[in-house]
Amino acid sequence: NPWTLGGGSATRMTVDSEESLAMFVRQGMAPEKMVVTGRPSVDDVARTLRQADPAAIRRELGIPEGRRVILCSVPQLAEHDLLPWNRHWEEIDFLFKTMAEQDAAVVLSLHPKSDPDKYRPHAEAAGAVIATRRVYELLPACDVFVASYSSIVAPAIALHKPSVVVDFYDLGYPPYDAAPGVAVLRDRKAFGPHL
Repeated sequence: NPWTLGGGSATRMTVDSEESLAMFVRQGMAPEKMVVTGRPSVDDVARTLRQADPAAIRRELGIPEGRRVILCSVPQLAEHDLLPWNRHWEEIDFLFKTMAEQDAAVVLSLHPKSDPDKYRPHAEAAGAVIATRRVYELLPACDVFVASYSSIVAPAIALHKPSVVVDFYDLGYPPYDAAPGVAVLRDRKAFGPHL
């Protein structure tokens, strides 16, 4: 089945977990072709998280000691052609404004595809800070993590950081629906009260 990931003439395939192996088997991949190896890229993330000093990260960002922090991995709705740019900015302003209304510092992490100069006026209007560190480096300093369907939700779960996955865009992906400590919100009206 050439349309199955790892199908066709592949003789072996590495997968990151038993859960991935089971998913690929359900999709038609032969179990004897797969080897569970873990994901080496996560080793660097784990090392970084173990060595992190949350107080130092907060000081670097200018956040007073004791102030709660909402970290947002900013959705790339227009960059990934999920919304036109005008709708993208409406959603971004809604997210930033709603987070800013909470009694917390708002730290934004932009995807590498995102242009910081375009986001800066929106962030400043909400009193949010655009961080230059990688998002996983910032996780230890946050109290709540907000994202769309970001791969960084998994490390947030591992760190026991309450996470909010916003899906006001009808993407409907299931990975975090039953994840511990994660709320998947599909109703914009629920976002502020949930935070």
